[in-house]
Amino acid sequence: MVRAARAVPLGERLSPGFYQNVVSCLAPRLPDIPLAGRAPASADWRRTLRPELTELLRCYVMDQGAQLFDIVSRRAAEGALRGSDPAAVWALATLAARLSGDWLNARPG
Repeated sequence: MVRAARAVPLGERLSPGFYQNVVSCLAPRLPDIPLAGRAPASADWRRTLRPELTELLRCYVMDQGAQLFDIVSRRAAEGALRGSDPAAVWALATLAARLSGDWLNARPG
């Protein structure tokens, strides 16, 4: 099994759909079983943001102020944070975390 998995190109193994496809082949009903109070495995929290997470990230991004808005237009950021593109929300939150240095103080585990 390990040899077969390693035969798959690394880029494909790292893709979000690879795990889902393998699990679906081995146990077709398994992805639909919720895990300890979580959505089914088919739900990807990075691609479908719940409103409370979107609001938390929106506040975090908008609180960064001038250093962020020297790079990204405030109006464009506000529009992206109101829109329906989770990738844009994550991109802005990532930029905000990098600029603020908050990622340097992240707590392990």
